[in-house]
Amino acid sequence: LHNYLRGRRRAFERTVAAARYLVRAGADVQVISAISRANRENIEAICELVANLGIHELKLNPVNQLGVAGAGSFSSQHMSVLEIKAFYDEVRQAGLESRYGLNIFMEGPPALFPLDQIAAGQCGSCPFLNILGVLSDGTLSFCGVGFTEPDLQFANCSAVDLQDLWFEHHRVQEARRSIPQGLEGVCSRCVFLSRCRGSCRALAYQEGGALTSPHPW
Repeated sequence: LHNYLRGRRRAFERTVAAARYLVRAGADVQVISAISRANRENIEAICELVANLGIHELKLNPVNQLGVAGAGSFSSQHMSVLEIKAFYDEVRQAGLESRYGLNIFMEGPPALFPLDQIAAGQCGSCPFLNILGVLSDGTLSFCGVGFTEPDLQFANCSAVDLQDLWFEHHRVQEARRSIPQGLEGVCSRCVFLSRCRGSCRALAYQEGGALTSPHPW
């Protein structure tokens, strides 16, 4: 499944090898697992693999419309919002964190989580304003969204001063002006606005066409 979604032979094997290398090098590693109807029943095996790699951070991202997973026949494997919530409830009830020594972070807005989990910081708070993503060709973007949204690409990292880009690029400035105070729709009325900041802005941008679009879930 990993190889299919990445469109590369041996992608899974190479990813596991890279994770082992990073752990041996002393890096802090987080595994992000794409969850869908096709693999939701394998969540315990995923936790076991992560723990056996010596990694303690696992993030669960439901597969969405971004990138290759949004096209073709695999779109039928996307979980609905109700399925995602039920899956998250199952993960919590199974006690996988304590059994495998993991901190499991689940992607999504606070509406999907109980208050104690929100207080513990284990639900979505998008770091959109605090990161720069580097795509495979060296292009900079907010995150991996630049793969599918050329309008959110900045410049190649070899041809720009990062400090100038960070403080002066019009897209970065736009994001700082509008997130979270300019968010639209249900996000603008949410009591968790300052905590959540609209959750995944990449997904919201693809669905609504603006950095201020409401989260589609």
